[in-house]
Amino acid sequence: MKSNYNFEKYINWKQLNSIEIERKLENETEFDGIVKIFSLKSNKNKLNEIFKNKYFGDFFFESKKRNFLRIFENKNSWPNTSLIHINLINNKLTEIKKNKFIMERLVWKRFRKRQLFNRN
Repeated sequence: MKSNYNFEKYINWKQLNSIEIERKLENETEFDGIVKIFSLKSNKNKLNEIFKNKYFGDFFFESKKRNFLRIFENKNSWPNTSLIHINLINNKLTEIKKNKFIMERLVWKRFRKRQLFNRN
């Protein structure tokens, strides 16, 4: 994990017909660096308006009508995310469902259980 992401550059990520999407690393989880958070840009100005000041995860699923992505509230908001879809025809972003990483709940549950049993 890096402490400074200011020098990261945009790199090619996805090609959807004539649309090219690039991503730039903005943050990653502190303890393992597995969860990466990116900013996106494309060669389509209207799509760049959607991407502006938004942060996305690695997840991308393409279907015939929609493209699904994981979005973060900000670059430090992991594990709080939302599943969204972007309609590339009308350039519209729609939130489908807010999520909170389930592992966080399991870790806290185990931690609380240990605290109850290990009291002096």
